[in-house]
Amino acid sequence: MIPLERNEIFLTLSLPPLTWGVAPSISFGELNDLLKLNLTSSDFQACSQLYLLNDIENARAFWLKNPFSPLGQYDEETLKTQLINPDRMPLFFSTYLENFPSNEERLANFEELLKKYYLYLQKSPYEFIRWWGAFEEKARATFQHFRSKERPNEIDEHFSPLELIFTDQNLTAAELAESINHFLFERVEHHVSKEDPFSFERIFAYIVQFYLISLSLEVVPK
Repeated sequence: MIPLERNEIFLTLSLPPLTWGVAPSISFGELNDLLKLNLTSSDFQACSQLYLLNDIENARAFWLKNPFSPLGQYDEETLKTQLINPDRMPLFFSTYLENFPSNEERLANFEELLKKYYLYLQKSPYEFIRWWGAFEEKARATFQHFRSKERPNEIDEHFSPLELIFTDQNLTAAELAESINHFLFERVEHHVSKEDPFSFERIFAYIVQFYLISLSLEVVPK
């Protein structure tokens, strides 16, 4: 467990509880402000690694001319600038832009970018971030197997509930996405269930769970 300083303990007490299917009582901007106010710059940077995923997804949305999501660290104009001059982005992202200069190439090789992102998380000094990067990488590979109707030869016990989700013929695409996000939400909760309520891992878990709830409410409006 990573010990917390006084401000960080205050942060864990300030974060409102999250309930699946219920919109968080604070906005992403308010959550971000709480993190900035109460964390050291290095710890805040660690948190920002987790919601870098939404900046990556927003990049894809930009290339596809799809709507922009407010859940990343950059607003729309800043992200567009980063796609031209990625001076604030990790090296793996700028390398990807160099290797695939056209939008068509970037979209065709988007899975490669996601794999680089998950490997990037697995190099973190923080246990939870390493775990989440490895878990998401395995989860995404399992999703792809089921989507292709190709059952994996062996299913990790952590992912066995996915078989029921993907074989439910009554689910719409939006309901399938919500079920997957709910599965991920529960796995995060299980992973930190034995952690001290004031551990840093709880803050990281909160960020991920906040993102998953917000994403689910976008695809299945309540």
